[in-house]
Amino acid sequence: LFHYGKFVGGAGIVAFITLELDNLVIGKVLGMEALGLYAVAYMLANLPATQLAKVISGVMLPAYSKLQSDIPALRAAYQRTLAFVSMLTIPATVGLGVLAPQIVGVIYGEHWMPAVDALRVLAAFGCLRSIGVLSGYMYNAIGKPKISFYFTLAKLAVIGTTIYPLTVAYGIVGAAVAVTLPSLVTFFV
Repeated sequence: LFHYGKFVGGAGIVAFITLELDNLVIGKVLGMEALGLYAVAYMLANLPATQLAKVISGVMLPAYSKLQSDIPALRAAYQRTLAFVSMLTIPATVGLGVLAPQIVGVIYGEHWMPAVDALRVLAAFGCLRSIGVLSGYMYNAIGKPKISFYFTLAKLAVIGTTIYPLTVAYGIVGAAVAVTLPSLVTFFV
């Protein structure tokens, strides 16, 4: 249990740091107003991942666990789940990116329009995250949480090295790019 738990716990700690590092840097470098704009964009972009993919993944965890010794059945269950989540989240995040000005304008008002460009970048992050979260739960279910841990650690390393220079150079859009890049890389891996 300790061998399994140390990676699950470690991944949780590293994920927390990974998910909060951007807020820390934006708040320190750009100030609270920029952090508010970024927080709105981040929250909207992550709705598919937080409201759909995590719920489905949590439901699938016991199924994956039960299928861990039957690789073809596990692969089929994962692919069906991936197809279902992709069918819902990809159009939602594309729509979010395309309609970002209208969504921000209607929901938050004109004052929040500087969040639009960051929202467009973070929509890609939200899409990748909603798909990526599926594999993390699957790795945990089959007893290989260290894979999730190392992926999360790699994301932290990339964000940690890119967040400051990109935020200084490009503001909240640069921070959004720094957060999205590692998700794009790990998606293909």
